[in-house]
Amino acid sequence: MRKFSKIPLLGLAIVAVASQAQAEVAFHGYGQIVAGTVFSNNRTFPSESTGYSYHADPTFTPNSNFALQATAPLDNNISATAQILARGDNDFQPKFQWAYPKYQLNDTFALKAGRLQLPFYQYSDYEFVGEAYPWVLPPEAVYFAQVTTYDGLNLSAEKSLGNWYLYMQAIYGSYDQTANNP
Repeated sequence: MRKFSKIPLLGLAIVAVASQAQAEVAFHGYGQIVAGTVFSNNRTFPSESTGYSYHADPTFTPNSNFALQATAPLDNNISATAQILARGDNDFQPKFQWAYPKYQLNDTFALKAGRLQLPFYQYSDYEFVGEAYPWVLPPEAVYFAQVTTYDGLNLSAEKSLGNWYLYMQAIYGSYDQTANNP
């Protein structure tokens, strides 16, 4: 029997409630189809340790992906967001990348609860660089984090002070799957 996480289902329920409440649900999506092969029958690229690789036979699965994101304002201070991602290296099985309601406490502070993205911005630049630059595949050494999402809370603060812009986050949560050892 397949186990469903309560957090993504909560996000989907919030978006469904928003659509029933006549909220304007905005849908955005992206996708890429990437084909690849190697010219040597006894080699793969990148190595098998990454969990996906190209072989001598052409394939579309390792770097192809499709995503759909729904965002809905529930009132002036509350919104709901959910994103479903289907990656080729996961046999295009759709998975909630994130799903959360956001409460804007005031002009400075916001609170999110649900499945959230970890704030590893430099990591995201490297991990997802193929979506912006499909001809670039960084070396395995830059893939240091196997966990990119968590179920929990995120309190953020943003403030402009003259020419300075400050943004801080406090996160709390858990990840309930096993990470692979390098």
